[in-house]
Amino acid sequence: LTQPDYQRGFDFIDDFAVRIDVPSTSDLRNAVEFLISRQESIGPCRWAVVVHPQMPAMFGMIRMAESLMAGSSIALRAYAKLYSLVA
Repeated sequence: LTQPDYQRGFDFIDDFAVRIDVPSTSDLRNAVEFLISRQESIGPCRWAVVVHPQMPAMFGMIRMAESLMAGSSIALRAYAKLYSLVA
């Protein structure tokens, strides 16, 4: 958010496909609270999180984050494959 080229409303893609540590529920809630507290400077935007297809626990945690962020100006969505974003 501090980059000079950043503009409010940019969309984001996070690649968690190589991440092997699944966040705890507490860590996930803290991350969601952090994003929601900054939604005025970030959103409205779409935020895609790509996880490895063989990491169902990670996919489930991102889906939980989707639910927790419902109603905010940040539309978070989990994907198991990068190419499904453009299909």
